[in-house]
Amino acid sequence: MPRTLPKVRVHFGLYTRFMETDKQIESERIALVQHPKRDNGLGTSVISPHPTAKIDGKMGFEIEVCLLNPKKYKMRLWAVFFGDGPCFRFDSE
Repeated sequence: MPRTLPKVRVHFGLYTRFMETDKQIESERIALVQHPKRDNGLGTSVISPHPTAKIDGKMGFEIEVCLLNPKKYKMRLWAVFFGDGPCFRFDSE
């Protein structure tokens, strides 16, 4: 998989507006469930971006936390508009 989603490159202005605007997750708390293949908890939530983001399609937020070391975690932001992979990732390490 390429490091940057092609639609992010093509619509970079829209991407930056999407990243800069506030986003609302569906619930206040995201429940973590045991990852089937690792010692991690995995949780997801649908997000609603601010109307000025002007992006259509499903969007979501995903977090993965190491159950043995909670300081080790990953966050991903998904917007189907930009492609199949996450359009933003953060890794605590």
